[in-house]
Amino acid sequence: MGNVKKRKDEKHGLSKHPLYSIWSGIKKRCYLKTHHNYHLYGERGVSVCQEWLDSFVPFYNWCMDNGWEKGMQVDKDIKAKGLGIPPILYSPEMCSIVTSHENNCSRRGNVYAEIDGVIKTAVEWGMENGIHRSSISERIKIGMTGREAVFGVGKGNKFSKPKNKN
Repeated sequence: MGNVKKRKDEKHGLSKHPLYSIWSGIKKRCYLKTHHNYHLYGERGVSVCQEWLDSFVPFYNWCMDNGWEKGMQVDKDIKAKGLGIPPILYSPEMCSIVTSHENNCSRRGNVYAEIDGVIKTAVEWGMENGIHRSSISERIKIGMTGREAVFGVGKGNKFSKPKNKN
């Protein structure tokens, strides 16, 4: 579609585009105190740059210029983590277009497991081995090693809390 230009008195005609609901959701999470995820965004100081806050068109243009396709997501965390700063701003400088898998792997609260020197999130181990991430996470939290959490412990690979090694 290329870059969309809009006069102040002109409608952009993109309110049904999938990016419009993404943009709207970002703003709601950051500024609408009654939004169910406000406590994870606005309450933590996450905001939207003024250019994107004022108009959908600059957000749309940035997304399209940065490789957005249907099913892709806008992430504010990956670049910030790489720079060692808090991920609190949705802006062209701080955002990336990512797959849902990339976005899930960068979430706050991820549980990591190590197997044979390879460290991955519970999501990644689960996807590779057909196990739900929450099962692996819970097993790690009760003290299982990465290998035990993903492949089981004891005879028949039964999943149970490891015995105390006192």
